[in-house]
Amino acid sequence: MIKELKFVSQLEFERYQEDGFIVKENLLSLKQVEAVKEAFRIMVATYGPDRNRADLIAGSSGAIMGGAWIKKKNDPLCIQLEAGQTPAIDDLEKLELQVRKFMWFEKEAPIFQEILRPDSPMQTIVADLISDSPLLYQSLALIKPPKIGSTKPWHQDNAYFSVKPLESICGVWIAIDEATVQNGCMHMLRGQHKVGPLVHEHKRDCEINVRKLDLGTLHPVPLKPGSALFFNGMIPHETPPNRSDYRRRALQFHFRGSRSEILPGLEYDAVFKDANGQPASCEAVRRGGF
Repeated sequence: MIKELKFVSQLEFERYQEDGFIVKENLLSLKQVEAVKEAFRIMVATYGPDRNRADLIAGSSGAIMGGAWIKKKNDPLCIQLEAGQTPAIDDLEKLELQVRKFMWFEKEAPIFQEILRPDSPMQTIVADLISDSPLLYQSLALIKPPKIGSTKPWHQDNAYFSVKPLESICGVWIAIDEATVQNGCMHMLRGQHKVGPLVHEHKRDCEINVRKLDLGTLHPVPLKPGSALFFNGMIPHETPPNRSDYRRRALQFHFRGSRSEILPGLEYDAVFKDANGQPASCEAVRRGGF
C-alpha cells in the first residue's frame, strides 16, 4: 500500500494495478483543450507548405502503415499524414485534415510546456501510479481524420520501447476532441497487462496477432475533451478506424520511472520475451526479418 497518494485515490491505484488503466476526467480545462487545437493548426500552417522550414518525405511503401512525413529541419518534430493522401500543401485546412500523427512537438507551444510541467496534475498522477518520479519518454499527438482515420492495431506499447522494468512505463492519452466508439476511441483489454509480453509482427503495423488475445476482456474507453486515460505500458490496446464525420484528436505521452533503465536492443530481448522465451518487441521482430 502506498503511504502517500497525491492525485490518485487508493481505489484508483488498485484499479490501475488490477485493470491496467484508469480514467481521470477533466485533466485539462476546455481553455487548455482549445489551446492545443490552435497549436496543432499553427504547426501544420508553419511547416506544411514551407520547404525552407521542413522537408516533405514520401511515406513508406512497405507494410507499416502511414503516409508522407513533414519533418522539421534540424529538429525532432515530425508530422505524419494518413496513407493514400496526396499532401495538400496549398490548402492548409485540407492538409490539417490529412494529419495522422505529430511527434516530438512539446517545444512548439507554451500549452505543451504547461501540460508537461513537473508539478502538473498529469505528472503527479503518473508518479502515484508508478511509485517513482516520472521522466518524459515519448510525446505523440494521435489524430484520426473524419472518414479516413486508419486503425492502430492491437499492440503493447512496451514492444516499441526498451525500458526495464516493464512496469515503469505509464502512458497518458488525453482526448482533445470527444473520443467515441464511432470515431476511434481507445480499446483496452482489461487486466491483460498481467499476461506478459506478446510477440509482435509486422503486418499493417507492428502488432499482435489477434489470435493471441483474449477479446472477452475488451473495454472501449470513450472520453470527453480534456479527460485522460492512464495506462500500463504492458496492456494490449488498439484504436479502430474513424468512419464518422468527426475528427478525433488526442495527446499521448509516455513516462518512465526515474529508477528505470534504457537497454540496448539485444539486452531488451531478454526482458521483453513471451512465455516461450521468444523476443517479442517490434525491434526484435524487425531484426529477425518477420
